[in-house]
Amino acid sequence: MTQNKVYLKRTLNHPIERVFHAFTKPEYITNWFGPINTSTTHADMEFVEGGQYRFQIKKQDNSFFYMQGTYQSIIPPTHLSFTVSYEGLSDAMLMTSIVSINFTSKGTGTEISLVQSFESVPKDLERRTQSWEHMLERLNEMLKIS
Repeated sequence: MTQNKVYLKRTLNHPIERVFHAFTKPEYITNWFGPINTSTTHADMEFVEGGQYRFQIKKQDNSFFYMQGTYQSIIPPTHLSFTVSYEGLSDAMLMTSIVSINFTSKGTGTEISLVQSFESVPKDLERRTQSWEHMLERLNEMLKIS
């Protein structure tokens, strides 16, 4: 059976409200969000259900691409889901997906359960998983110093 989803579960040593809040504002997103070897240089967000977002992401070669979508469900501080599409990447990367994230308190920490679902199997599924792992590690580091 071929898998068309990224599944990821991580526990961060920060309270659920702080972890969820890191997804809600452009000034937080630009500090941790972005696939491996990239950085998010600008984030426009209307963080409400049905609201749009658009992130400008800089690659190592100083070129840019954009990640954009719509917030489908926001239930603070336990759930977030949004669509994802790209602009400025090769055709192989342009596949639209839906990301669903559940946040669960675990003592003084927060368990993040993430699923990214694609219409078909992306050729770079393993890299997408690695990118989410990388982003969650950056998020954890940002929360340590903020």
